[in-house]
Amino acid sequence: MPLNLITDEWIPVFKDGERVLIRPYQIAENNVERLAWFRPDFNLACMELLIGMIFLADPPNDDSDLIERYHNPNADRLKKALEPFESHFELMGNGTRFLQDLENFEVNQTKHKSVDMLFIDSAGEQTEKHNSDLIVHRDRYKSLSLPEAAMALYTLQAFAPAGGSGNRTSMRGGGPLVSLIQPLDCESSHLWRTIWLNVPAGKPLSPDQASEALPWLRKTRTSENNKAVILDQSHKGEMFFGMPRRLRLIEKEGRIVGVVQKNYGTNYSNWIHFLSPYYRNKPEEEFLPVHPKPGKISYQNWLGLIMEHRNNDKKKRVAGTVRRFNNIAFGIRPKGELLLGGWAMSNMTPLDFNIGFYPSWKTEKEEEDRIAKLIEAAEKSVSGLIKALKDSFRARKKNNATPSLRGESSLAIRENFYFETEITFKYMVQALVDKSDSDDNVEKNWLDYLRKVALGKFDKLTTPVFSELAISDIEKIIEARTRLFSLHSKNKAISEILDLNDSD
Repeated sequence: MPLNLITDEWIPVFKDGERVLIRPYQIAENNVERLAWFRPDFNLACMELLIGMIFLADPPNDDSDLIERYHNPNADRLKKALEPFESHFELMGNGTRFLQDLENFEVNQTKHKSVDMLFIDSAGEQTEKHNSDLIVHRDRYKSLSLPEAAMALYTLQAFAPAGGSGNRTSMRGGGPLVSLIQPLDCESSHLWRTIWLNVPAGKPLSPDQASEALPWLRKTRTSENNKAVILDQSHKGEMFFGMPRRLRLIEKEGRIVGVVQKNYGTNYSNWIHFLSPYYRNKPEEEFLPVHPKPGKISYQNWLGLIMEHRNNDKKKRVAGTVRRFNNIAFGIRPKGELLLGGWAMSNMTPLDFNIGFYPSWKTEKEEEDRIAKLIEAAEKSVSGLIKALKDSFRARKKNNATPSLRGESSLAIRENFYFETEITFKYMVQALVDKSDSDDNVEKNWLDYLRKVALGKFDKLTTPVFSELAISDIEKIIEARTRLFSLHSKNKAISEILDLNDSD
């Protein structure tokens, strides 16, 4: 049974509280709430796919059009816009295949790989060879339905990690950080509003020019000798349909049972994806995509992901969708938050898939400067806490008689500190944005709060071991605590960061 990604019902969603399958254009119908794939990375990738489809067929003209159609979804209009692209979105068959190499090379190979290879968190070839697949086991999936295979294929091509010699990473490297604006209203058509808010402005692509944006319609631009494809060689819509991997799916009795792969898919260079933030170490260097790290994204990283004005050093670039949302006039901009997600990778090894939701404030440069100082103060506070703890136990460590930090690593202390202070940080920022607090009360309150948290954590980790220490070592802990307290006092480092030294 064939699958056409435009005309068939294949996308699982929750609609009116029930899980149903819909066609892409039906996201604009009433009461379609959210995607319902069985994997969170599929849900994230599927949003990108839908954004890409709409960008090809019927993108917003400008911000005014974006807001107008945000409030007035039109499923019939979207259906008519997508129909001319139907023939380009067949998953299987003898013609062109969605996200698969134009060369029909699977007929020349008797061996194929398991469908497991389509999943980023599956055991790789070297892992299987050395029988080291202890956490993620091989052969989890014997076969896939056509919709499952289509989504697995898209997820791999969009987020592809390093895959060995000649197997290229995605356009944004392995496991890019994805930034999406998500509305906070509780009206119907929530999925439509989420997808639509993130579609870049542009003009519809003519279906007879689709090969400029859909690489499976043309001969693969291979990457032997590190040959690369830049934006000038393609339509910018290819950012949503990149093909770093040369793949062909193997079908048997209506299910996908294997994958054939060839080396040297397309190597993308110097593309800026609309849905990801970027950074560079020097202003003259090429921008590089941001990649998530294991665990929750804390507010210490928000400046480069959410706020634009502070990036005047030319080293950070928020995602295009975030920049546009921030620039929409306050009176017409819908309430929204930032969805950040992606695979944390270590080369070819998946570490963690994280997805979270973060506030999106309308801020001016002066407000962002103050927010940056709040974050800098927090970093100084937690660094002072870690140093004080290390100083407390350094002397006893030399004669092998010291109690440890009870299993608390510096990384764990830092992550816990940011997690514990995040809610209060949000309140402080909201006070700045709403101008609900006068002058420097926010900075004074933040300093007092950081002092309380830092000293509280220090006492919690040191007091229980007093009974195991000599008096001289207890004195060292008290001295370390005194220095930590002083760090948070008037006319000291944190107070200086917050511009409080000249205040009463």
